[in-house]
Amino acid sequence: MTGSRIPGLLVPAVLLLALAVGVCWYWLHRDDD
Repeated sequence: MTGSRIPGLLVPAVLLLALAVGVCWYWLHRDDD
């Protein structure tokens, strides 16, 4: 695997992970005041 291909795969993966974490955090805390 070349170095130029890694960021192209890593960036979307990190964004999807961050989105999943944000949704899970929101879902767990949606009932908080």
